[in-house]
Amino acid sequence: MSFKNNNNRPKALDGHLTPIKISRATARLDDIAKWYNSDIGAKHLVTKKGDDGSETAIYMFDQPENGVQLHFVQGRTADHSLI
Repeated sequence: MSFKNNNNRPKALDGHLTPIKISRATARLDDIAKWYNSDIGAKHLVTKKGDDGSETAIYMFDQPENGVQLHFVQGRTADHSLI
């Protein structure tokens, strides 16, 4: 079996790959929202709450030309006192 025909490799611009999505865990979703909305101008797309109490906030940053989605996940047991 070969996956050669199904391998849709991303095209590199100027020899560099461009990310389309970045995911990070955080214990400070409120601080993330302030920073990405106010300071760098990323557009808030949606915040989802999971059945387990976790939250995922998704932003769109329109740089480079096609943009990058930023996903931040805060678990239900985040302890801000440790930071």
